[in-house]
Amino acid sequence: MLHFRFPLTLTAIHMACCAVGSWILLRVLKLQPYQPVTWNQFIWKIMPVATCYCVNIALSNVSLKWIPVSFMQTIKSSVPAFNVIGQVLFLRQRFSTALYWTLVPVVGGVWLASYTEVNFHMMGFLSAVLSSCLYRCHGYSIQSDSD
Repeated sequence: MLHFRFPLTLTAIHMACCAVGSWILLRVLKLQPYQPVTWNQFIWKIMPVATCYCVNIALSNVSLKWIPVSFMQTIKSSVPAFNVIGQVLFLRQRFSTALYWTLVPVVGGVWLASYTEVNFHMMGFLSAVLSSCLYRCHGYSIQSDSD
């Protein structure tokens, strides 16, 4: 769907559905015990995760203004590469050479798809790549909060 005209409206609807669904699961169905949080916990633990998640979804939806869904999903398949890069840069983890070699087909496939994409648009590409990076940051935020 090229020229998608309402990406931020779709993101707002998405976030509203998440909020209503969470409220139903926590308060009505009581599937998890409700845990009140302090203002400090809300600002320093919940808001960073929520912001990464929201901006990730928004950038994915914004990318649809310029590139097809199939291309956006292809770009999103680069998340494992961003995962390794983030762990090496920020968490100072080291991986085997074999793991790095397994990323070559992933990165190569994304590059090849980008290079040969008929409907390539740089803004759509950058929005999808940034969304992939933020998806990984969202994962790091959740991991650090659970530690």
